[in-house]
Amino acid sequence: MRSSNPFDRKGLAVVNLILKPMPKPSLLLIKKRAFPNDPWSFDVGFPGGMVKEGEDPLSALMRETEEETGISPSVLEVLALVGLDRPIIMPQVIIRAYLSLLVGEHGDFKLDLSEVSEAFWAPLSEIRGPAKMYHPFKKRVVEAYVYSHHIIWGVSKRILESAFPLLNSLRIRGVSK
Repeated sequence: MRSSNPFDRKGLAVVNLILKPMPKPSLLLIKKRAFPNDPWSFDVGFPGGMVKEGEDPLSALMRETEEETGISPSVLEVLALVGLDRPIIMPQVIIRAYLSLLVGEHGDFKLDLSEVSEAFWAPLSEIRGPAKMYHPFKKRVVEAYVYSHHIIWGVSKRILESAFPLLNSLRIRGVSK
């Protein structure tokens, strides 16, 4: 259950950068729903969320991914820990970012519409940036990556950047960041 004040969150969170290798290497992106006072409303990022007390990070990763997108853990293989980050506006939260490979068919997305408004595959070769741009929802200039009309900024941008060397080392075509 979502805290009434998102800034009260603390602890460990996980996000899942899911790589779909074919036909074009693509990452799964989600767009968050709007919540009053939620700093991530309308943001584009990766499936994930808070690790519950007594839960290990990889179990939380798979739970959150399935809850938000409907993708079963049975079609995912966790490849690596991409890195750790902290949201600038919420430094009491540590985010562990993982790279997973889609190894089977997932069918249609089954979104948790209480948290996610959209999910889509972004071909790595079509993600542009980084560049400074005006963010229409945040109403300010941010440094970001862009896929189509979607802006990837803030902690999601930093996590994406930290994944590029790993994606390059896997020799994924379309990655040249």
